[in-house]
Amino acid sequence: MNQATSRTGTTAPLPRLLLWWLALLAGMTCLTSVGLVPGVANNIGPFEVGVGLFVIISLAYFLRHRLPVYSHFLVLVLVCLVLLAAINLFKMNDRPFIGLTQWLLLVYALALLLTFYNWLVQYPDLLRYLLRFLAYTAVGAALWVAIDGLLAGGDINAAGPFRNRVHVGIYMAASFWIILLYISYPDVSVREGGFLYLCLPLVLYGAAISGRRSIYLALMAGFFLLGLGFLYSFRHSYRRIMPAFLLSIGFLALLYFGEGTPLLPNAFFFQERVGTIEDRLRAVAGDEEVIADDENFILLQRHGMWAALQDHPLTGIGWGAFSTSPYSLTGHEMHSTPQRFLAELGVIGFTLYLVLTSYLLLGSLRLFWRARETPYILSALVLLIALWSMHISWAYNRSVTDRLYWLLLIILMGFEIHILGLPQHRKRQVGKVASSPVSSHVS
Repeated sequence: MNQATSRTGTTAPLPRLLLWWLALLAGMTCLTSVGLVPGVANNIGPFEVGVGLFVIISLAYFLRHRLPVYSHFLVLVLVCLVLLAAINLFKMNDRPFIGLTQWLLLVYALALLLTFYNWLVQYPDLLRYLLRFLAYTAVGAALWVAIDGLLAGGDINAAGPFRNRVHVGIYMAASFWIILLYISYPDVSVREGGFLYLCLPLVLYGAAISGRRSIYLALMAGFFLLGLGFLYSFRHSYRRIMPAFLLSIGFLALLYFGEGTPLLPNAFFFQERVGTIEDRLRAVAGDEEVIADDENFILLQRHGMWAALQDHPLTGIGWGAFSTSPYSLTGHEMHSTPQRFLAELGVIGFTLYLVLTSYLLLGSLRLFWRARETPYILSALVLLIALWSMHISWAYNRSVTDRLYWLLLIILMGFEIHILGLPQHRKRQVGKVASSPVSSHVS
């Protein structure tokens, strides 16, 4: 039986069913190509079904054992988003089924965060298992993508278990930081960490061949911040991830400057896309001298967003409604997460998004500052860099429909429990359990 430290400070057995479900959910995060609901294959798949069952089983467990229930600030923000999205759900949506599905995904994210947070409160060491399962899932998915590419003769659209190479890039970039988080976690063995060191280039290869320049920028920013972290302090804890840092930089340099090998058939595509990063940034800034036909997508979506905001400034045109509205000049849903909130939920929704983003960025900074004299200093540094760098990618890509986005939020809450001791006044809450089986506390 696996052991974990419970919220009471005693060693208690981890429910086996919980570990099995964690492993199962982690294994399904990358199955974005599998859709279970016709017409919305991008969003509803095995992972969403698994999360639903996980929430139901967890609820039954907490009721059976009469455990207290805690809330969190991120949960409250999501509650506000769910209510706002519900108010104007059918406002301008010609295809309400899509809007309803998008709203249900917000509800499922809310249930996911609340459920995981309460499990982490009860068993804080569960965070290590979650990181481990996600790390090995990422390695397996990256290997799948690499083998798929080799069998396809270097086809850049070979995406393994993912829906397309865009999903490969988004998930592999986030997975890179999750693996680094697990390597930096206290008490992870040298042997296991060494094995995952060697797997990092495989994960980076998946991010590189996606062709997503926003992913490249996010990784570049992350490596730059890692370098600053090493300059800040080179204590033993920081040296633990130095091999991973050097190996990752070396592999990307090989991929960019190398002539290409049979084992890296898509290196040429990475080289070509990296060379256009500057042009892409100038296009995003509106420089007409470098705007080509394929860059008009960004400008058209931006124009559509501003038009929607001017006509519906407070609550937007409706959650999930942009793709089928007259404001979508490209016929696609809004790709940029900030612009999506502006167009679909208006100023009120965008304010909630800013609150959520500010909590992630400032909260990770607070964790790093508070973890300086704890065993979690290295993990807090990696988490800080991961969230700050990934927000560069999320400015251009959809985050609220990506599963790893919500899992990163869960990981942040888990580290808050370890480093900040949240939820606060835990002992006082435990004392109230006898008189009130279910209590609530907002961290």
